[in-house]
Amino acid sequence: MAIAEVELDVERVEAFAQKLMTMLNNALTVTSMSIGHRAGLFDAMTRLPRPATSGEIAAAAGLEERYVREWLAVMVTSGVVEYHAHEGAYRLPPEHAALSTRAAGPDNFAAYTQIVSVLSSVEDDLVEKFRHGGGVPWGAYNRVHELMRELSGAVFDAQLVEQILPLVPGVIERLERGIVVADVGTGCGRAVNLMGRAFPNSRFVGFDFSESALATARSEAASWGLGNVKFEARDAARLDFESAFDLITTELNGGRALSACCNANVAWRLWPRRSSRSRGAGGDLGRRCRNGTRASRPVRVRVGTSVRRGRPDRRPWCGRPTVPNGTVGGGSRRGR
Repeated sequence: MAIAEVELDVERVEAFAQKLMTMLNNALTVTSMSIGHRAGLFDAMTRLPRPATSGEIAAAAGLEERYVREWLAVMVTSGVVEYHAHEGAYRLPPEHAALSTRAAGPDNFAAYTQIVSVLSSVEDDLVEKFRHGGGVPWGAYNRVHELMRELSGAVFDAQLVEQILPLVPGVIERLERGIVVADVGTGCGRAVNLMGRAFPNSRFVGFDFSESALATARSEAASWGLGNVKFEARDAARLDFESAFDLITTELNGGRALSACCNANVAWRLWPRRSSRSRGAGGDLGRRCRNGTRASRPVRVRVGTSVRRGRPDRRPWCGRPTVPNGTVGGGSRRGR
């Protein structure tokens, strides 16, 4: 039936048009925020002691003033940056800087705006797959490992050793004594390298299918002088987990649409080694739920950063992942 033959509710049409316009404007704002993050504009604005002109901001960031001026116009109209008309100057409010600069660590939402451009980089491929079937390889996503390393790295740097691992009773003591650990889907290897540096008596192996990501992981390990970590390109389905390792880690990811590349919440899964050849890291390691009952499968520990509370949000859980209020959801593919 043609649209001309249907009696339309004009108010609903207008409301939907407004919704679409808002979606489009927000998408363009997100793209501009991604540019500002990558170019270091948000960080540069926080270094300036007072509201600054576009020329001063450009100089602080080492960028071309003409482009910075246009970017600032988008940020002002979007409510991200303040404009002081009588001075012709711009200011990033500290409340906004707390969520849009690298100093914010895991709370830096500006870093997550890069997801839009990364996903958009495979739009042509996806259209072809819609028409003809097949899949889009992980490597087709532009800058995907760089982005995943940045997003996950912010969480791991702030929380992994001091907050995430201690959630599992006894694991720190075992790591300090020395065990063998596998990290599946290690990506750029940030988590493995952090653990390797923190626990020199233990040995760590990171597995991933991306050689380019593993090259980054190996380079970082070499620069840190780590002799107890290594990285291998392997198919996880062919690994003999229980007989070879005392502890296995990976990220579990939530099911939110935004989270195709987003890992602000890290769901960290720890399996105890349960083989008869266990070297002492087995038992009930990580296998009890919050209420103290024994889990039928390994306990998963979701760790995120609560924007509203400003402190880690740590909640062991069993079953399907959920996204706590005030946090960004986990992703469907890790890329540390």
